[in-house]
Amino acid sequence: MGLTIHRNQDWRTEETFWTDAIQKSPGIARPYHNLARDHYERVGDYETALKLYKTALNKRDLRPDHKAYSYNNIASLYYKMSEYDTALEYVENALRINHQYEVALYNKCLILISMGQMIEAETIVKLLMERYQSNLDYRALYGFVLMKMGRNNDAESQLGAVVDTNPYHLTALMHFGVLQGIMGNNVEAEQILIKLIKYSPSKLMSKICLLELYRSTDERTMKRYLAFILKTHELRDLKKAVEMSKNDHLAPLLDYDSLDAVLSP
Repeated sequence: MGLTIHRNQDWRTEETFWTDAIQKSPGIARPYHNLARDHYERVGDYETALKLYKTALNKRDLRPDHKAYSYNNIASLYYKMSEYDTALEYVENALRINHQYEVALYNKCLILISMGQMIEAETIVKLLMERYQSNLDYRALYGFVLMKMGRNNDAESQLGAVVDTNPYHLTALMHFGVLQGIMGNNVEAEQILIKLIKYSPSKLMSKICLLELYRSTDERTMKRYLAFILKTHELRDLKKAVEMSKNDHLAPLLDYDSLDAVLSP
């Protein structure tokens, strides 16, 4: 009975289970990798997760595909920490092991976008689209990359194709609406963004996109719409969302400094 109770305690959480596995088999890679992935990443302790992943890379019995997983997960953490050069180094290590590793290719594209290397990002996302032609997320990402490159007509074609195929693709719908505003198609932009809000009423960024459209086109309507938003959202939450988006390289292409000024007392 005592042994059973002890074993149940070991299995109680991901942390205790994999910590116990490390104690029993300290030379095996898998428990270090899984403790990093299943516990420390989830609780936001990226530094400890990185140490465990790097330890796993130096342990035995790590199959090449598992080693690629560890390299890619390390890259993802450095990306989240905005350490893009290091993230790129690790994701390329993963792709050297498996050059067809889909998740690593996707992560490399995100890293390149964040580094401002848009031509390289375009090459990767086009490769993903060719390999996974039914994946609308990749086509939506391609449309966003084209927007970042200032190729608005090409972006409109890609994002429009996604929305035509799936009218509820919220990311494509958001970028498509913002793009229409950038291109001066304000009526179309308003209709698309209102539809986006209808489909995702809890998404604050959808409302910020429409607020930005009104800010750039009709100050009186902007003020009325801001008052409407503030009936259900705190001003501090709006300001926080705008501030966070300033440093988010995948955020909609809005004038966040002007929005911040609008939201400042």
